[in-house]
Amino acid sequence: MTDCSEPGKSGTEGNTGFGLAIVKEIANAHGWEIRATNSETGGARFEIRGVDRPALPIGSR
Repeated sequence: MTDCSEPGKSGTEGNTGFGLAIVKEIANAHGWEIRATNSETGGARFEIRGVDRPALPIGSR
């Protein structure tokens, strides 16, 4: 995922910039993949892939 998931980065004034960083950590913990693309309607689109796979056992990564 691009640098938009770095903790503390936000393109909107007043936001903490931690939302995507938290989502990235949760996805990584479960072995899921996050893909960021441009939305057809404008803005960003985030896809989380692999959610249908069972979670990885703790310590297996």
